[in-house]
Amino acid sequence: MNRSQVAHDFTNFLTTPATRRFMFVLAFVVALGDSSVWLLISWYKSIPLPELYSHWDSGWYTKIVEQGYDGNSWAFFPLYPALLRFVQTITGWILPTQIAGAILSSIIFLSFTWICSSKGLLDARNRIMVRPFSRGEWLMFMASPSAYVFHTSHTESLFLLLSVGAFIAVCFERPKWAAVFAGLCCLTRNQGVLVAIVVGIWATSIEKTNKRRLYAFVRSGLISAAFLAIFMGFLYFETEDPFKHLRSQQAWAHGEVGNFRAIIQSFWMGNPWQPLTLGGIIHQIYFYICIATTAYLWRLRDGKLAAIYVMLSLAIIPLQTEMVDVFRFSAVVLPLQFAWGRIYNRQNFAVQLIVGILLLGLSISVTYNYGILKWAY
Repeated sequence: MNRSQVAHDFTNFLTTPATRRFMFVLAFVVALGDSSVWLLISWYKSIPLPELYSHWDSGWYTKIVEQGYDGNSWAFFPLYPALLRFVQTITGWILPTQIAGAILSSIIFLSFTWICSSKGLLDARNRIMVRPFSRGEWLMFMASPSAYVFHTSHTESLFLLLSVGAFIAVCFERPKWAAVFAGLCCLTRNQGVLVAIVVGIWATSIEKTNKRRLYAFVRSGLISAAFLAIFMGFLYFETEDPFKHLRSQQAWAHGEVGNFRAIIQSFWMGNPWQPLTLGGIIHQIYFYICIATTAYLWRLRDGKLAAIYVMLSLAIIPLQTEMVDVFRFSAVVLPLQFAWGRIYNRQNFAVQLIVGILLLGLSISVTYNYGILKWAY
């Protein structure tokens, strides 16, 4: 078989519609690969697996589930740890919390994959928000550098399930249910507010008059905001500060959060806490690739709302005055990876091969970093 035949066959493979079986198999392969890396780390560096699975935010969720909120743990939203505590309670705490969390996240991710692979979504409005068409689109999503968070004790799997639920509800003109799912997103991650905004904008598109559009947007916002208000009320009752989660999150930042000059300088790594290391440069480049993708999405017939969602999701990253969280923040923004898949499918074989190797190497590197407690977001 000559090179041109290999290139042709690979392109056909990428552009073939993504079936449910393919999506599940690839998700399993990625989880198996990440787990293999961690097993090797555990054996070679003598790190017990329960300890390895509690690295970074997983450890904080374990602490919240087992001991409740305290100190900087207020930075974390309540829905995922509440769900994990419920699972631990009904199962009698038979597993370490971080292992139970990894299993829970994996089950939720499989549920998301099942819904996302529905054939009924292929003809949905703004399909790029909820479902991949080709294998290449799903491949780019699963090749996300921080894909390991989908099978560890993190919030990403739950957020994906809820956000896709919100977008699907609007696809089928169920704006109230969309607002409810968006409200649940607000109890899961900071980005939940962005989902609520996009759902509100999307809800207006099914109305015929400006008055009805305004009513739809306000109604959607109020429903979603009610969920966040419950959390803020809880914060006020417990800490006398309804914004305790935001103030606690500032403790994680390396720089001057909210400083306008620092935000602007972060775009060229001009802040003292942005070292010109290989990892920092890769994060910066990755961020700009994400930004450039919004222009591509905006030009698509079904991509304008997706472009707004991606841009809003990316806009909150510089507020930290550095781009070091871009891998994890972008992992849950489906239209971003689906757009990359569309672009990837159209490249020549050499470009596809180089990009594939780079993404594989980056993914393994980030997964390895998580295992050795080195920055992996």
